[in-house]
Amino acid sequence: MLIQTDGNVNSTGDGSIVVTNNSSGDISLKKLSSNNGNIEITNNASENDIILNDEIRTENQANINITSQRNILQNGDNVVLNSDGQITLNAKKDIGLLDRFINIFTKGDGKVNAQAENIYIGSVDNNLNTGNISALNNANIKTTGSSGSVIAKDNITAGNEISINSVEDIVTNSSVAAKNVDYSAAGNITANNITAENNITLTGSEITTTGNISSADILYDADSKIQTDGSVVGDNVELLSDGNIITNEITGMNDVTITAQNSIEARDKITSTEVL
Repeated sequence: MLIQTDGNVNSTGDGSIVVTNNSSGDISLKKLSSNNGNIEITNNASENDIILNDEIRTENQANINITSQRNILQNGDNVVLNSDGQITLNAKKDIGLLDRFINIFTKGDGKVNAQAENIYIGSVDNNLNTGNISALNNANIKTTGSSGSVIAKDNITAGNEISINSVEDIVTNSSVAAKNVDYSAAGNITANNITAENNITLTGSEITTTGNISSADILYDADSKIQTDGSVVGDNVELLSDGNIITNEITGMNDVTITAQNSIEARDKITSTEVL
């Protein structure tokens, strides 16, 4: 077991900070910071965790890499993974917990990549940039506080559910795939391709989908505007807007329901056994 009991570890040169446990037990860390080199934390002890108790920070596009044979957990409210480089998290079991997300602070071109059974990552009062996110079960991504958008630069996949919640906007530039996908934004949603076996639910102020949306049940629920520039294909498709709706091609194997308080503009065909 490796326990950082007191003080901070800071590297001001070009060297990396490397913490490795090849024996047994957890790795429990306090503050680590590096001005130029990467921070590498690896727990090779089977069935043991990495516990983060304080800030881990890199500067000048240096990376943070954390690998655990079981969980990566956050203990306390002062924890943050802070980097303008790549943050890469790999765990055999879970990254974070449902009631204690791993706090991420991405800057500039920095982004977080994560692979685990369940993923719980978030950011407080800051944009959260994500890279490749892969969960065997559930992926949960959120921003909290007074500001901060979720910006997914690469693919997000999960075996069961993907849930993205934002106090500002949600932008997913690549592909998102799971059995169930749920986006909820206080601001706008801009999404590329989304594929889900069961359900896709998009809730926001203005919703724009630029790629192909495919699922059994699909719901767009917007306060001001919906625009579908790609195709929307599902068993049941429902578009609800307090403002306008602009659609491209929509195919419903069963029902298509389109309801707008203002105007509806169909730029391509709408196909269904019944259009409501």
